[in-house]
Amino acid sequence: MPADFERAVHAARRAFDRGGWPATPADERAAAVLRFLDALEARRELLEDTVVAETGALVGSARTLHVSGAIAQARDAVRLHAAMPAEEPNPVPLDALVTGGRVAASVLTWEPLGVVAAIPAYNVPLFLALWKVVPALLAGNTVVLRPSPLAPLAVLAVGDAAHEAGLPPGVVNALAEAGSAGAELLTTMPQVDAVSFTGSAAVGAAITAQAAPTHKRVMLELGGKSAAIYLPGAADRAAAGISIVMRAMAGQGCALQTRVLVPEDEKKRVLDEAADAVSALRLGDPRDPSTEVGPLISAAQVARCAEPRRGGARARRTRR
Repeated sequence: MPADFERAVHAARRAFDRGGWPATPADERAAAVLRFLDALEARRELLEDTVVAETGALVGSARTLHVSGAIAQARDAVRLHAAMPAEEPNPVPLDALVTGGRVAASVLTWEPLGVVAAIPAYNVPLFLALWKVVPALLAGNTVVLRPSPLAPLAVLAVGDAAHEAGLPPGVVNALAEAGSAGAELLTTMPQVDAVSFTGSAAVGAAITAQAAPTHKRVMLELGGKSAAIYLPGAADRAAAGISIVMRAMAGQGCALQTRVLVPEDEKKRVLDEAADAVSALRLGDPRDPSTEVGPLISAAQVARCAEPRRGGARARRTRR
C-alpha cells in the first residue's frame, strides 16, 4: 500500500538525518555490508529456488548469475569502494591555480547524498537490486528498495539479510507492491534524494518527469537492446548468435538483441539456419537441467513476443 511506502521513506529519512549511518567510518560501513552479504550467502539455496520459481530462470543460471553472481559483484563493489581515495586533487591548469598573486587549490571529496530509491527490473532481480543497494550503502546513503511486482520474493530477502546483519533501523527498507503507486511515491516524494531504476524507456521517461520538480538525481538503465550486425564474411555466425539470445533468460535481457542485420545476399541462408538452431532448443521446466529455454515472465510478455513485427511484416515461425 502507498502508506507503507510513505513510512519506509520517512524511516530512511530519519536514519539518514538523525541516525549514525552517514557518519559511520567507511571501513565500518564496508564491514556491515559484508555481514549483510554473508547473510544473503547463507540463504543461497533458498534464493536460487525462489528465482527459478518466480522468474522462470534456468536452474543453472539461477545458481551462477542470479545469486552467486549477484553476491560476487556486490563483494567486488566493496573492494572497489575501499580502493577509492577519500579525496582527490581537482586537476586544473597551473594558471588557474596561481592567480592574482596567490596560490589557490581545491580538492574533491565525497559525501552521501541522502535517501536512495532503488527500483530493479524483473529479469535478474537480485543482481540488479544489489547493484543499486550496495554502492548506495557504502557511500553512506539509506535505501528504499522496491522490486518489480513480477519478481519480488528474492529481492525482499535483502531486507531480511540487512536486519540480520545488524544494519541500523531505516538504513535498508525493502517492500513490494502489486501495482505502481508505491513506486510513484518514491519518484515524487521530496524526502527521496535519488532514484535508480532499471526497466523500460517509457517508465524511465515517466520517472524523469516525476522526479524533476524535486530535483532528484536520476540514474536510469533503460531498454539497452540493440541490433546484432554481421558483416560480410561473418554471417555464418548469426544463427548461433540468435540461438544464444533465445537461451539466455528466454531473451529477456538488456544486452540481448531483438534484431539481426546481415548482408542481403545471406538473408535466406541465415533465416533457414536460425530456424533450425532455434527449433532444436529444448523448451521446458526451468528446474530440469536439460531445459535450454524456460518460460517468459508473464502472459503479457508472451503476447508481446507473438505480435506481428512493426512495419507490417509478420515474425517468421520456427520449424518444429
